Amino acid sequence: TYPIQGLWVGTYTVDGQPGLGTQYYSFVIKPDGTMIGDTKSFAPVQQHLTTGTWSLADTTLTCSFTCVYGISTNVGAVQASTAKWDKTGKLTGTWRNVSGIAPSTGTFTLNRIN
Repeated sequence: TYPIQGLWVGTYTVDGQPGLGTQYYSFVIKPDGTMIGDTKSFAPVQQHLTTGTWSLADTTLTCSFTCVYGISTNVGAVQASTAKWDKTGKLTGTWRNVSGIAPSTGTFTLNRIN
């Protein structure tokens, strides 16, 4: 059994844009209810770092986070995600842009790293 806290690494996609393929995506979920996200944008390819909070209700992980580093027009953008936590070490969910950036949604799959 894998706890929810820890390093989760995988990929994300953008709905309606299958030609973009998958990109790197990760969460660091901390015991104090905070989290860090690390991803890459598609065009131009640029690392983005986010900070935020998370909560867990049964097997549903909910996160809200703000871009603190990346393409200048994305800094300050707020995103949210919801995922199903599988105690065997998998998070499968959706993400969406909430504010400060063009509306967009997508999916992600992350695996717990020991």
